[in-house]
Amino acid sequence: VTSSEPTVVRARVLLSTKREMKITGVEWSVPDRDGRYEAEVNQLDPTELPKDRTVYHSGYEVVVTLKPGLPLGSLQQTIRLKTDWEETSELEIPIRGTVVSDISFVGGKSFEPRNNTVSLGLVKQGQTAKVSLPMLVKGPHRKDVEVKVGSINPADSIQVTLGEPKLINEGAVVMRMVNIEVKANSPPVNLMGGLDEKQYGKVFLETTHPEAKQIKLLLRFAVESADVK
Repeated sequence: VTSSEPTVVRARVLLSTKREMKITGVEWSVPDRDGRYEAEVNQLDPTELPKDRTVYHSGYEVVVTLKPGLPLGSLQQTIRLKTDWEETSELEIPIRGTVVSDISFVGGKSFEPRNNTVSLGLVKQGQTAKVSLPMLVKGPHRKDVEVKVGSINPADSIQVTLGEPKLINEGAVVMRMVNIEVKANSPPVNLMGGLDEKQYGKVFLETTHPEAKQIKLLLRFAVESADVK
């Protein structure tokens, strides 16, 4: 979910018994001091109950709204529904996810989203390696955000170009490719990563987004001398 826009998620509580259950209250496992979570519990009409092998007699729909402003990173929350059943006085529904900026990246095996790391691998001098990383811009500023390549380290080994922006998902997202390439004339270098960021290459993208003005990508790669056999 993005931190700048509300997200609505839904869950259903279904009863296969004729005994009625009342939801008497709602609590959160992590205190919501900033009012970022909102829950609404609605009893389902009999016509809204699933028709499958299990016969359901009643149920509720739980509508949870995640409001803008959630901190970036892992989302670990649980909604607790209080009931009037003594033996099942509380029902828990976990809410799990990741809160991201309006600007994010997607990729396959070459990309680690947790710390925005791009792996280009081991390259022989005179050869090149390239990864094209889709960058997604969401939120209310998506069509206005401008992006340019900032500093690159090491600049004598890495070249970065940006593709043209394209509207996807019916205009809800703007996508553009970030093309990262190891130069064929790069000197030998070993930046395969480690505990220290100095062991990585770096690319900085500068944007006009009000909250994500600069984005850092870490690069894992090494260039082996052409003399090594």
